[in-house]
Amino acid sequence: MTVFDNDTAYRLAGELLKAIQSGDAAALAHFGINRAIAEEISEELVSSGDNLEQLTLPPYALAFQADRTGRVPFDSDEMQDEPQSRRVWCQLWSAGAATDLTLVADYAQNSLAFRLLETD
Repeated sequence: MTVFDNDTAYRLAGELLKAIQSGDAAALAHFGINRAIAEEISEELVSSGDNLEQLTLPPYALAFQADRTGRVPFDSDEMQDEPQSRRVWCQLWSAGAATDLTLVADYAQNSLAFRLLETD
């Protein structure tokens, strides 16, 4: 079992989102995002209709608490096949409200690796 630090994971997710927003190849590569993956992310954002520049993480005060539907906006779970890693799900927000976009990444050794941007 890995030690999971909410503060570090939340900070890293913010850095990942900023890298996606900037489109900077070096910043994206830091999170395991190559050009082809960046294009897929862009396509997902276009299909969602959300404005990339307006996307944020959930407010920290609400991030780790279940909403009225029972969903935790910033959640994680231990990965069975990699006990030293955790899968992180971060519901993205825009204009102060939750969107249907979820940023998925793997957290290990105080770093994040991008896995998926999905629409609920």
